[in-house]
Order: sequence, then structure tokens, then C-alpha cells
Amino acid sequence: MAESTWNDICKSVGGFAKKAGRKAEELTEAAAIRLKISAKKADLEDAYLALGKLAYEQANAEPDSDTSEVDVRFAAKLADISALLDDIVQLEKKLAKDA
Repeated sequence: MAESTWNDICKSVGGFAKKAGRKAEELTEAAAIRLKISAKKADLEDAYLALGKLAYEQANAEPDSDTSEVDVRFAAKLADISALLDDIVQLEKKLAKDA
């Protein structure tokens, strides 16, 4: 009888440990996603700043100067911003789904 009780206790403790391990893994994954979101948002701020600098260059260019290089960089920066925004949305969806 005592052995049966001991086995039941061991099974209960083992089940609890597995559940705790899964929960810790979920929390670790959520923290990693939050960290990625924060990094993407920092990159987004940098991209907005760079876009503003390009807009300033373009606005203050000489009337007859060739601004095609600025136009190309401007378009590339807009694409970077779109990609970062998409990444943030996807990460936030993943975070909400896992919650």
C-alpha cells in the first residue's frame, strides 16, 4: 500500500514538473518574441530617421541637381519600413496567438 502511495506521489510530482517546464518554455518564447518586437521597433525608428534625412536632402537639393540617387535611397528606405512594419505585425500576432 505504501509503495502505491509513493508511486502516486511520484507521478503527481512528475506531472507537475512537466507542466512547469512547458510553462517556463512558453514564457521564454514569449520573452524572446517581445525582445524581437522591441528590436524591430528600434530599427523602425532608425529607418524613419533616415527617411527624414533623405526627405530633407531632397527638399534642399539645388533646383537643377540630379536627385535620382536620393530617390532610389528614398524608395529603398520606404521598402525597409514596410518590411519592418510587416515583421512587427507578424510577431505581435504570434505573441497574441501563443498567449
